Amino acid sequence: MLEGIDSLIEIIALENEMIASLELIQILSHDKEGSAHGVVTFDSGHQKYFAEFYQFESTKKEARIKSITQYIIE
Repeated sequence: MLEGIDSLIEIIALENEMIASLELIQILSHDKEGSAHGVVTFDSGHQKYFAEFYQFESTKKEARIKSITQYIIE
């Protein structure tokens, strides 16, 4: 289960490069769905763009994440 930005960074950094910055461009949530997209820049200047889509179990503030779909673009 992914939890927080640290988990996202671990997945993106599988190439053994140091991350210079993580920019969250947009975060949206409505009802039982949410999404975020942004760009990760590595020390080498290489960038990866990502988008994540979340489905929550309910509309409650404490709702658990039911599923995550993630796309990474080189």
